[in-house]
Amino acid sequence: MIKRILFREESHVVSAAMVVAFFGLVSRVLGLLRDRFLASQFGASDELDIYFAAFKIPDFIYTVLILGAISAVLIPIFLETLEKDKEGAFRFLNVVLNDFIIVASACALFAIVFTPWLLKIITPGFDGEKLTATIHLTRIMLLSPLLLGISNIISGVLQAFRRFLIFSLSPVFYNLGIIIGIFFFAPRWGITGVAGGVVLGALLHLLIQVPALRHLGFSYRPEISFHDERLRKAVFLMIPRSLAIVSSQLNSIIIISIASLLQAGSISVMNFSNNLQSVALGLLGIPFAIAAFPALSSLFVAKKREEFSAYFTNVSRKIIYLAAPVAFMFLLLRAQIVRLVLGSGKFSWEDTQLTAAALGLFSVSIIFQSLSPLFLRGFYAVQNTKTPFIISIIADCVSIVIAFSCISLFRMEWFAGLWRSIMKLEGIPDISVLALPIAFSLASVLQVVLLLKYFRTMVSKKERTETYLYLYKILFISVVAYFCAFWALRIPVVFLELTTFFAVALQAAFACVVGGGIYFMLSFTLGVPEAQEMIAAFGRLNKKLFKRFRVTEPIPREEQQ
Repeated sequence: MIKRILFREESHVVSAAMVVAFFGLVSRVLGLLRDRFLASQFGASDELDIYFAAFKIPDFIYTVLILGAISAVLIPIFLETLEKDKEGAFRFLNVVLNDFIIVASACALFAIVFTPWLLKIITPGFDGEKLTATIHLTRIMLLSPLLLGISNIISGVLQAFRRFLIFSLSPVFYNLGIIIGIFFFAPRWGITGVAGGVVLGALLHLLIQVPALRHLGFSYRPEISFHDERLRKAVFLMIPRSLAIVSSQLNSIIIISIASLLQAGSISVMNFSNNLQSVALGLLGIPFAIAAFPALSSLFVAKKREEFSAYFTNVSRKIIYLAAPVAFMFLLLRAQIVRLVLGSGKFSWEDTQLTAAALGLFSVSIIFQSLSPLFLRGFYAVQNTKTPFIISIIADCVSIVIAFSCISLFRMEWFAGLWRSIMKLEGIPDISVLALPIAFSLASVLQVVLLLKYFRTMVSKKERTETYLYLYKILFISVVAYFCAFWALRIPVVFLELTTFFAVALQAAFACVVGGGIYFMLSFTLGVPEAQEMIAAFGRLNKKLFKRFRVTEPIPREEQQ
């Protein structure tokens, strides 16, 4: 029974996205709790700056070697091989796993040796004990790319077989590992214990998926080959994607380098606000993109271009419908969100204000960020990795230029004063860290606009026009819902003193209910298909529940008494 549930195939994009989104929500909640525990225990301090900076080299290795291969290569090529020969597909998987272990181990050893020199480039503002501690944490966490890499290759195969449930559980266990590090390792070893929790989380991320892969019939063999034709094709397709990720990671490293030169705690503010806004991305954009990718790849392989276009457009509209109200609510409730998630212990009111302002700036691009994973996978499904690479380079360069420009502007009192007034940051002398989320959001918008421009050849003109009109309608509904929620936010102030967790939570919940209710009613009234689909889905669910629990035979009179 348990195996049947855990290893069940999800064939429909909505049900698959719901599975990914639900456990994504669980993972994100744990991630928010993780950040709350970190903020409470360490505050926006040098220690947390060290912890977040130590992630950069392991993340660089992991994303370049793995995310590029899985997103752009593994699923399409694995599916092509699987249609012809399942045993051959698993042989290909063995080759990929073993070759990756060799390459990743070599990269990790190189990074361990050269960590001091690499960190002097990444964090030029660190020196002395702060730099030494960052080197130590980096070397510990360099174990995680190898474990997460193997685990994510397995994840790619599970997605190809549409086994989304067990795949979705792995991030939950990753965050549990870090939380264990915070509670059980950190009291004894400090921030080093948290780094140990990262490695534990990576190990749990891997172990939870192994039984599902074995259930599909995979058997590990130590097969190594750098001459396999499929592997060569994978490497050829992977190069542009990996270069795009290198560009993105270099951009991230440059952002961290800039933050290291700003006031203490800037790296923490940037990471906390980014983690908060990425909850929306993890619940909306990524689940639909993951669920849609195998189907898009299969439709392209089968040369069903019209079905491909219709499927892609349909999923895009669902993402827009769900992401728009979330973006507006994040913008409106940014202070409440930060207070509820991070506002405890050593996390000061100034930390809260800066993080909330950064979150508000991130939220401006949530719709575009949510669409980006689907657009990228649309290119990968048609085995085009070159165009996203070029667009990524452009967006990353623009992001860096905007970041440096904004920091220069924030040094001018008139500009800084204007943003203090807009973001309600009066009394905080240095707000230059806000240049980073501004740069990120503008670059995200640019990237999606360019992706859409170059992907339109795969989507019919009629569907593009209908999607634009749909977007305008959703934005209009969202603005109306935003202002209703804005006024609703002020009602609890009359009855409550917003000095407790419960009062702030009640205020935010009331505004969300009002805003969400207005958004849904307007979208249903204006004939938005997704709202009508939600009504139909709830109707089917109620019917199933009623059928399951209803009494099918009359109850004997003696049993009624």
